[in-house]
Amino acid sequence: MMWRIRRGKQQGQRDSEGGAAAVEFALVLPALALILCGIFDIGNLYYNLDLVNNAARQGARLFSVDVCTSTSPYTLAQITTNLQASYGNQLTVSANPSAPASGGNVKVTVTDNVTIITPIIRQFFTNPYTVEATCTMYVE
Repeated sequence: MMWRIRRGKQQGQRDSEGGAAAVEFALVLPALALILCGIFDIGNLYYNLDLVNNAARQGARLFSVDVCTSTSPYTLAQITTNLQASYGNQLTVSANPSAPASGGNVKVTVTDNVTIITPIIRQFFTNPYTVEATCTMYVE
């Protein structure tokens, strides 16, 4: 044990504040860990929201542009396979109408599930939390 000498103290007197910092740190540590895990959860949620937005946009573009330009337009199953290969196998893709015609609109909806890992934050969200994005484009 190391002895510190402060002004006004005699040689050999103990410092009474030696363990106070350790106790304060032990009290604050759970709150800091909760905030850090919450930042990770919100970041993961935002990442997956951006992912399904991009997947919905790409799916709608494949439907709208490639219907008339290719000799055999993409089907919903082919677009689903394409999006799952690009963005992950967990994506669920739906289109309305499933076989769009030229001159109309196609609406593509992509959903994904995000698992919340922080126990306290899990109480406020359904677990897994469903993230959904929709994109509507004109079919050329």
